[in-house]
Amino acid sequence: PGVLRPKLNDGRRYCLCNSVYNGEYMVRCRTCEEWYHPKCMGLARKVVYEQRRDFRCPTCDKMAANEQLRAQQVAALQLQLQLIDSQTIDVDADSGEEAAGPAPDPDSC
Repeated sequence: PGVLRPKLNDGRRYCLCNSVYNGEYMVRCRTCEEWYHPKCMGLARKVVYEQRRDFRCPTCDKMAANEQLRAQQVAALQLQLQLIDSQTIDVDADSGEEAAGPAPDPDSC
């Protein structure tokens, strides 16, 4: 991705500016494979050229960041569940009822 050019005069609209390809430098998103002008995204052409193989458009970049955040949240929830599961459950020998620990203080609610 990022090293080819859109087909010249194919009539398709590209970029955030929604223009047809006119020979200007463009870079392709590695995720959605759409083409963008660096200047339309406020990026220096040189920077985009150097990172063209790893370039991700703003939309795909946000989606990737959201996916990463969700993965971190899931991992944190799984850790919390593991901690809850690892707590020992006391069994009252007289009644046979399980207790998860000391009763909550009614004044603290």
